[in-house]
Formats: sequence, C-alpha cells, structure tokens
Amino acid sequence: MHVVLLGTTLSSFDQKDGGLYGYRATKAALHMIGLNLSIELKDKASVGVLHPGFVETGMTAPLGFK
Repeated sequence: MHVVLLGTTLSSFDQKDGGLYGYRATKAALHMIGLNLSIELKDKASVGVLHPGFVETGMTAPLGFK
C-alpha cells in the first residue's frame, strides 16, 4: 500500500518571509500526519509527502509566482 500526501515547501521552518499563516500551518500539520503515519505503518505501507510544484492560481498570483 502507498499513502501520498500533497505537501508544500511553504510549510518549511526555513522561511525568509511571512504571511500565509493558515495555509502554512495546515500544511505543516499535514507533514506531521505524514510522519506519524510512516511510523504507524512501518513495514505495512510506504508514506510520502510530495511537493508537486507551484501552480498558478488565485492564491499564488498576488505573491508573484508565475
């Protein structure tokens, strides 16, 4: 079995800018869920948290991501 969670580098603690508090906090929580699942499912499933890359959306446009 494989478990894949869609994370983001924006939830990293190694950030140089602020903002997006709610988004970053929920993604950081998702990363913690991934860590806990990997511990609980050891030898039963592989768990991955993937950052699929930036997609231009209404959220990213004001931040200058193109």
